[in-house]
Amino acid sequence: MTAGAGSGVEWDKAAARKFIRKRVGALMEGIGVAVESQAVSLLSVDQAFRRTEAGRNLGKGRLSTGGRMVAETDATPGAPPRVLTGRLRQSVDHETKKTKSKIVSRVGTNVKYGVVHEEGTHPWLMPALRASKNDIRRIIKRIGARR
Repeated sequence: MTAGAGSGVEWDKAAARKFIRKRVGALMEGIGVAVESQAVSLLSVDQAFRRTEAGRNLGKGRLSTGGRMVAETDATPGAPPRVLTGRLRQSVDHETKKTKSKIVSRVGTNVKYGVVHEEGTHPWLMPALRASKNDIRRIIKRIGARR
């Protein structure tokens, strides 16, 4: 942007777009990192468990298939799932993608039961997003304050 002699303001549209995309990209990457970190934190509560033997009665009409880990107590409805193996927690990741028209940061997992927990009685991703609210505000202020 330059000021011309008596002509007002002149914009370099391409440079302005590049500058904005760079800032928004940094913002979205920071938000992705913050939400991922919060999700991992929520998924870090250990659960007491035991290994089962094949054919052992697990209660409620369930029989073990052998060598499986089973929680000692039922999980609290509404709370994030507790850790048995750490597989879900280790799989949480984020990615920031830029296309011509938008910049998107996604946080999630490739573990199938992560969706089952999230959409069932043990959500962990939306609570992580809500818990990241203050971090997101700080990131927005920090990115916006850069010159």
